[in-house]
Amino acid sequence: MQTLKAVVVLSLSAAALVAQKPSWPYSMDFGPALMTTFSGGGLCADVDKGLVVRFGDQSAVAFDTELLRMAVAWNGKLKLRGTAYDGSHGPFPSRDGDAIAETRPGPGWYRGKDANDPRPIPHGPLPTDWGRYGGHRRVGDQIIIDYRVGDMDVQEHYEIDQRSTPVVRRTLQLGASTKAQVMVVLDGPDGCKGSALRSGRMATLQAGAARMVAFLNGVTKAKLKIQGERVVMHVPPHRSTISVCLALAAGEAGDGSFDGAAAGLLTEAKQKRAVAALPEGPGAKRWGEPIVTKGSRGDDDGPFAVDTITIPFDNPYGSRMRTGAFDFFSDGRAAVSTWNGDVWLVSGIDADLDDIEWRRFATGLFDPLGVRIVDDVVYVHGRDGISRLIDTNDDGEADRYENFNNQVYITPAFHEFAFDLQTDSAGNFYFSKGAPVNPGGRGFMKIVPHHGTILKVSKDGSNIEAVATGMRAPNGIAVSDAGVLTSGDNEGTYMPRCRLNWIEADGFYAGVKDTAHRATVPDQPDLPLCWMPMDVDNSSGGQVWVTGAGWKDLQGRLLHNSYGTCSTYLVLPERVNGQMQGGVVRLPANYTSSAMRGRFSPVDGQLYTIGLKGWQTSAAREGGFHRVRRTDKPLDLPVALSTCDRGVYLTFSSPVDAEYGADPESYSVEVWNYLYSQNYGSPELSALEPDRKRERGKENRDPLNVKAAKLSKDGCTVFLEVEGMRPVHQMKITWDLDTADGRALRGALHNTIHALQKDPGFPKK
Repeated sequence: MQTLKAVVVLSLSAAALVAQKPSWPYSMDFGPALMTTFSGGGLCADVDKGLVVRFGDQSAVAFDTELLRMAVAWNGKLKLRGTAYDGSHGPFPSRDGDAIAETRPGPGWYRGKDANDPRPIPHGPLPTDWGRYGGHRRVGDQIIIDYRVGDMDVQEHYEIDQRSTPVVRRTLQLGASTKAQVMVVLDGPDGCKGSALRSGRMATLQAGAARMVAFLNGVTKAKLKIQGERVVMHVPPHRSTISVCLALAAGEAGDGSFDGAAAGLLTEAKQKRAVAALPEGPGAKRWGEPIVTKGSRGDDDGPFAVDTITIPFDNPYGSRMRTGAFDFFSDGRAAVSTWNGDVWLVSGIDADLDDIEWRRFATGLFDPLGVRIVDDVVYVHGRDGISRLIDTNDDGEADRYENFNNQVYITPAFHEFAFDLQTDSAGNFYFSKGAPVNPGGRGFMKIVPHHGTILKVSKDGSNIEAVATGMRAPNGIAVSDAGVLTSGDNEGTYMPRCRLNWIEADGFYAGVKDTAHRATVPDQPDLPLCWMPMDVDNSSGGQVWVTGAGWKDLQGRLLHNSYGTCSTYLVLPERVNGQMQGGVVRLPANYTSSAMRGRFSPVDGQLYTIGLKGWQTSAAREGGFHRVRRTDKPLDLPVALSTCDRGVYLTFSSPVDAEYGADPESYSVEVWNYLYSQNYGSPELSALEPDRKRERGKENRDPLNVKAAKLSKDGCTVFLEVEGMRPVHQMKITWDLDTADGRALRGALHNTIHALQKDPGFPKK
């Protein structure tokens, strides 16, 4: 294989090099397998979690990883439709060609004589004692599927012979089994007639002139049988591994080409030759050498410098670099995922960023918007669950895509995105699951149990449980060392505005009644830490706790990222009467794309953010990867907030000028409310005159008079005596000051007040 070595030098002022060619998405090499929801049509119907094994653009096979069935094999290309491909809100990838063989929805293997779907609803994987999907491995361009049925391990491999009559060859390596096993080979349409040779080497289904045939090859006691309108393979108990190969074809009786192919396949089956061994891996590297880019360092003239880790938008694979998530290895390298299914390994993230290497590590994942590295092993969260990516020969490319946990319920809904991946101090995994929003944004499609939740997966991947419900589109979460969960959520049905959730116990967070998942749905949702108006955050990202040594003055603090406004906010929490509330203030850091995920590097202790451009974001570029360095310049931001019945205590990072700080004219305060309802979003509501109406989209805010301002002895905290203090959904506090040593100090914070405490006085040092 020819190696690839490319150098891409991008700067913030240069035009973006974008791999979205006119033939997109077909200009992208997605690799030999694609994990996706699949629309099979015909008998196959929809496959919620599919692995589509592709043979160029000529043919493909879709395997149902929940039901362990070969859903459909066809001659033709894979039609790439859907939000991640052409932006459409509704369709998913589908077959574009004639089916060679297909099966109806249901278990691909029987349990005893039982072929009925055992799941309580037609979603989610089979019970583990029936069967469990193990993942797939790549050997060059060949794919081997691993799973277990009862006590039997199965490895499965496909080939499609391209001839006048295409033939699917399905090779199975079956581990020892103490019980007889029955596999579904193919199904025919209602009313078709079936017949099988007494030897069990050939079976036929016929509907009119159309015929579907299956042939069994190998030295085996397995047999093909007819059960109604279905061909099955009976496998007797066996003490050691056996191999079989099924050859499947379809055509019309009387067609010379089809009849000739069938006769040849029957002769082959009767010879009972040993089946060739499955390909052994991992095989040759597929993606060649890394792509090298040159990053850029931002100015150090403020409290934060934003450096750019340049993304190879223009790459040999046509990969669309909409960067969705990342995490760090212990040595400072990063693993970065893209919306269209790639994972890239990024090295050279050093002080000057002169030689950044991007190596394509994995492909074909299902909307992977969460990455977590545990013990230097990459775990990726996509819509179909959590996959563990293994590089068995250390060549820089994953060759095993292991199913760590696929218990999450999904449906073929375009908007039920799977977000983020985090771990707690005990090693358990967490991610969030969106609700299936209707096209257009209002209301929801079919709801299943995991929609609109935050989910916890045990450290060993064996169990999943919901720990918070009532969400709409929680694009990102965080987990503190103390076990506090946080999430954002986005304006929409039952969601007046974006909100930041502080989750300490199981609750009805965000308030979407369709995703409450409880017998009695509360009239009101659990309260957020704060609401955020549209100009602050119109579409939330995730959060990150400050753990990096490079941010010493903010250690242990919470940051909130905005996908919509491409911003990072410092969270200012307060607890009043046991209830969390607080606000956010924007960090002076600007990005080229959205801010969805944040991590602190274990090497340099600085914050890194990553994000992509989809819809409802001000992002300039399709992807962005940045380092946010804390410089030696003063922070010049509020670092604490406390509200009370008399006013607001606001603590700045540095002493403020005594004259300006004590002048109430240096500050302003506005308040307003929102309406919790089934409507999409909410207008602003006056907190002082609830009946006062404004046109939707127009401000409806009440100024509160700042009667006096008083400084603490150290000059860092100001008490604003505010008339009319009350619980409100939204408060906006602005300031126009100088610091004690003459720097301009201007800004705004937005907070929420659920309860007011008695005036506690200035904080004690």
